[in-house]
Amino acid sequence: MTSILNDNIEIFTRNFHDLYLDILNTAYSVPFGLNPEAFRFVNLNHVNIYVVKFNETYIDNPFQYIIAFKKDSGFHIENIELVESDLYEHYHEYEIESDFIEFALEKELSLKKEDIIFKRGIALYEEDLQYNNSEKIMHSIKVQHESFYDNMKTLIRGEAQHYKKHISYQASYYAKNAHKYAYSVLDLDPMIKKVNDEDFEYQLNEAIAAYDHSLYMASTACLGVSLETLCKILLEKNGKVISEYDSTILSKLADRLYRDNIISKRFKSRLDICYKLRNLSAHTSPGVVIREDCHTIISTINEFVNTYFD
Repeated sequence: MTSILNDNIEIFTRNFHDLYLDILNTAYSVPFGLNPEAFRFVNLNHVNIYVVKFNETYIDNPFQYIIAFKKDSGFHIENIELVESDLYEHYHEYEIESDFIEFALEKELSLKKEDIIFKRGIALYEEDLQYNNSEKIMHSIKVQHESFYDNMKTLIRGEAQHYKKHISYQASYYAKNAHKYAYSVLDLDPMIKKVNDEDFEYQLNEAIAAYDHSLYMASTACLGVSLETLCKILLEKNGKVISEYDSTILSKLADRLYRDNIISKRFKSRLDICYKLRNLSAHTSPGVVIREDCHTIISTINEFVNTYFD
């Protein structure tokens, strides 16, 4: 389906993006400030664009335009055909055409429903999208401005409502699914399995759940406790006894691990930094600063586990 030009799709997408940002900044600036992770179309570097041609015998609007969340994908555009008849053997199983489209996208492209930010049929623009004529594309966009604006308004409203639903999830949902979120740099589930400790798993789950609700100070505190737990586990793995009189604050545990030649001087410094970050977060640092502190501590936990728990 090379007839549809990627340059035209980019113009199309950037128009949607401009509308999205305009609505977000005008009507949702407060929710965005509190929960930026909920709004996944803010950064084009975290989306892929798919233009998918379905079999017109079955699909009323066979050209589907899809914006999908994919962290750090770098705004990649793909043109794909899904017209083979074998796929449509499942068509009768779905009462709603949109549900079949989502089934087909996951089956053929491994694109899950929860990763789809936005989709709409664009058969109306098929001819315009084939020509290297930006003015023609912009004219189509101008004519459909109201429709496109409503699309983005509905999208943002849905994102805001979806985010609120997270409050009802079990804490364990967050750490095991952390890699799906825009803020996350890691898939934490393998780390939990490596450590294999209930206290550590509980503390990390609580930390990620707190982060997901923008409770960055609470998240930093939980992450600090997670690091302390890791230090104690590592001491015990190396045959070191922790008595009831021994200090279990992070800086003291880091000192002991280093003195006993269990961790390197470089890693002791990393733990000392995390100890300072956790303490500083308790003194009303701006939320955006504490959020970055969370990232630093999570990365340290990940490296700590990968270095000393293999």
